[in-house]
Amino acid sequence: MPDARTFVEGVNNIIHAEVRQLYPGSACPHFRLHAAASGDLVMDYLSAREMCALAQGFVEGVADWYMQPVEFRHLQCKQHGHDHCTFAMTWADEAQRSAAA
Repeated sequence: MPDARTFVEGVNNIIHAEVRQLYPGSACPHFRLHAAASGDLVMDYLSAREMCALAQGFVEGVADWYMQPVEFRHLQCKQHGHDHCTFAMTWADEAQRSAAA
């Protein structure tokens, strides 16, 4: 993958597909992803296990691996009564491009 954002965007189709192949019947979370008007990546985290901190650690770990700092914001949380968690992510290089525009 060329960058952290692309890797995160592929989690449903690449990583979870491999998990399901190795562990048939596993209940992987699902991520609904879309780009906000600001350019941020918005992720809805859908899981019965409510492990949103793990999802955040995954994103931050990927950002560290690619050496692309990310600002991770937890906009809503299932643990606080919402039906799912929603995150917004801004990678430092994208924020700089937006500021220059």
